[in-house]
Amino acid sequence: MNIWIWLRLAAIILVVIGASITPLEPRFEPPLDWLTLLGIFVFIPFALFLVIGFQRLNPRSAKVWHLPSWSTNPFNFRDPIQFFYLGAFLFIAQGIVTLLRVFVAPVPLYPEAFVPLAMGTGSLLGVKIVVLLNPAKFKQRS
Repeated sequence: MNIWIWLRLAAIILVVIGASITPLEPRFEPPLDWLTLLGIFVFIPFALFLVIGFQRLNPRSAKVWHLPSWSTNPFNFRDPIQFFYLGAFLFIAQGIVTLLRVFVAPVPLYPEAFVPLAMGTGSLLGVKIVVLLNPAKFKQRS
């Protein structure tokens, strides 16, 4: 395994630890509702598509990007899709741990507990949409 896989695994472990010790309680006032949660999930892929779309026009961006991969440098901002790909997995890891804790703890299920998972799955969906709609921008694996 290369260093970028180890770095991603270490980042996920840190997020899991953080999600394991964060207090379980709604923090928004007024509380987040289920419709807002759905809005977050729908908005993230759209916003990601716009952000990455602007990066296509950036003259400092690489001419061709690598397909999302765990073995590619996520901090090479000439290849920005890698950063968002890492972020998606970090949010998903946080969301899974938070939900597992909510399901076993004596706290009621609340929509805010799903926010990290909605953001992570929305980001992963956004990354997939960007790759699907911009095939010429991505270097295919050989």
